[in-house]
Amino acid sequence: MNWTKSVSLAFILVMLASCGNNEGTAEKAGKAMDDTVENIQDAIEDMDGDGPLEDAGETIDESLSDAKESTSETLANAKKATQEALDDAKTTAGKVGDDLSAKAKEAKRKAEEALKKN
Repeated sequence: MNWTKSVSLAFILVMLASCGNNEGTAEKAGKAMDDTVENIQDAIEDMDGDGPLEDAGETIDESLSDAKESTSETLANAKKATQEALDDAKTTAGKVGDDLSAKAKEAKRKAEEALKKN
C-alpha cells in the first residue's frame, strides 16, 4: 500500500505543478506539433529543390563522369606517347641502317682499292 500512496502523491504533485501553468496537456502537445511543423518547413525552405539523397546521387554521377573523362584522356595521351616513341624508333632505326649501309659501302670501296693495289 505504501507504494500506491507514493505513486498517487507523485501524480498529484505533477498535476499541481502543471496547474500553475495555464497550458494544458493538449495545448502543450499542440505547441510541440506546431514547432515540429515549423522546423520541417524551415528545413524544406533551406533545400535547393533537391533532397539530400538526390544531391548525393548527383555528386556520385559527377565523380564517375570525371573519372571516365580522366581515364579517356590518360588512354589518349598514352596512345599518343606510344605512337611518338614508335615513330622516333623508326627514325632512329632508319638512320642507323643508313649509317651501316654507308659504312658497308665505304668498307667495300676500300677493300676493292686494296685488291687493285695488290
